[in-house]
Amino acid sequence: MILHLLMLMMFSLPTMADTTAIVERVQEKAAYQRLGRQYPLQLGSELRSGDIITTSRNARVQIRFPDNSFVRIGGGARVDLNRLIPPAKNKGVLKFVFNVLKGVFRFTSNTNKHDVKINVGNTITVGVRGTDIYTNAQADQDAVCLIKGKITVQSGKLNVTLTQPREGFIVPKVGLTKGLPIRQIIPKDQFNMWLQQSEFSD
Repeated sequence: MILHLLMLMMFSLPTMADTTAIVERVQEKAAYQRLGRQYPLQLGSELRSGDIITTSRNARVQIRFPDNSFVRIGGGARVDLNRLIPPAKNKGVLKFVFNVLKGVFRFTSNTNKHDVKINVGNTITVGVRGTDIYTNAQADQDAVCLIKGKITVQSGKLNVTLTQPREGFIVPKVGLTKGLPIRQIIPKDQFNMWLQQSEFSD
């Protein structure tokens, strides 16, 4: 009887082979919406294409995907897992489309066997292959900063490639420079502050 129960538990545990993404860490309150209903985001929660994640003010969330890449989401965020297509359905390549509607979102990977697009706010689209990238969508500006690797960034008709660590691309949404992209190396102090917005407290 005990052996039978253990076998049932073993086969019921989520694995990266049979689910799209698994929540690895959660700090403070976070939730996900699926088909119009909201559920608490917990350690081990399985996420699917189309889920929308929301976090409380000081929350942090880490989610891992089948190719061992992961994302970290900061506090006060809203992120749409718009499209997550497994390799078996996409010519051996894992495909992601993330819509960062609000807040801090960081994508980290050591492989290029995926096709990743990140829409930041309503002004920036990022193409990613094997890299580490910070993004932040806010009411006053949308920002992208390369941590490691190489990314392509599009805003309107402008297309640029970021290749240097701490290279940032910022689109102001208020003031005299509204809509005019700024490309610059982010100062170390500001860069470190940005990274802390996706780090866990322990």
